[in-house]
Amino acid sequence: MMNAVMSPLLNLKVAKDRKGIAPNKPLLVLAILDLFEAGLIGLDGLVHKDAQLNLRFRSYSPICAPRRGNAIDLNLPFRHLASDRIYTHDGDEERVVRLDPVLLARFLDPRFRQEARRRIVATYFPRGRASGLIRRPGHANAVLGRAGRGPPRPGRIQGPA
Repeated sequence: MMNAVMSPLLNLKVAKDRKGIAPNKPLLVLAILDLFEAGLIGLDGLVHKDAQLNLRFRSYSPICAPRRGNAIDLNLPFRHLASDRIYTHDGDEERVVRLDPVLLARFLDPRFRQEARRRIVATYFPRGRASGLIRRPGHANAVLGRAGRGPPRPGRIQGPA
């Protein structure tokens, strides 16, 4: 079952050129995993194209910019990741998406998220950049102190661990 669920994550339709694989779609999936780690995606599976997502997505730019030679941009992968069946757009403005229900169920499991992150990084990124994408000191996960602990309980303010 894990391979069937993992398959869409490992077979994203990514652009390829002389610089290698465009990192935008895999980085967006990693940013969505970061939102789960921070407890910012609920059981409804809605992902908003907002400051939280953009912050996490752009935090990967220093790792990928040297490889591609340009900054990464959230707009195109946010729009086109739907073609990979990771999510569907919820509404006409393309600012909110709803994760695939099977994928959502698996993303709720911290062990699956960690394995997904490991396999996405191994599939799409050169070895020299991989460790920075799996676990980066000072990244949103580390700052929020939420890595692997699931969503915060309602009514509780979560500070650094």
